Amino acid sequence: MARMRKLGYALIMMGIASLIVGAVMVGGEFGGFVMVGPMPVAFGSSPQMTVIAMSLGLVIMAL
Repeated sequence: MARMRKLGYALIMMGIASLIVGAVMVGGEFGGFVMVGPMPVAFGSSPQMTVIAMSLGLVIMAL
């Protein structure tokens, strides 16, 4: 069980790192959506990307 937890944390950290590296190197915009229990959390590099991420997250939640 602890091994799977470590793998999960490693995947999350690699995803965050790839977002940061991509944004810095390419200079593009990014956004994301995470479900923390019943609570949606949206983030983005600009307000427009945050709204897009939240909209897509709400569509996914409705499914």
